Amino acid sequence: MEKVFIIVALLTGLNSAGTQDAMVFPEPTFTNSEECITYVRANKDRIFYQTWEYYGVRPIQNVYCVDEKMARDMLKPRPPLEKPLDETPPTLPLPKKEPDNIEEWWKITPSSNGLST
Repeated sequence: MEKVFIIVALLTGLNSAGTQDAMVFPEPTFTNSEECITYVRANKDRIFYQTWEYYGVRPIQNVYCVDEKMARDMLKPRPPLEKPLDETPPTLPLPKKEPDNIEEWWKITPSSNGLST
């Protein structure tokens, strides 16, 4: 079976789920990485703008030309959380006030800021 290469733009930083966002371009496809790289260099602005349309204007770490099968295996969607985070109330009370200076931090006991030992 012949390899097919696609374009993947990896964004800088982590999203709220703690993973890195990636924009996958399933088309156009290429028969080798050199052909893909040539296309990316000639169409960098278009790739960036399409990524920004989806994610908003954020820094792009790099644009890769990868084997389509490998990209699909690596970028499988994660299963949804059992409970959405915003529906889970905190079980511990939050501290009322943080100390004003660093010398006061060491005086905080675990029970005074809502943590238990």
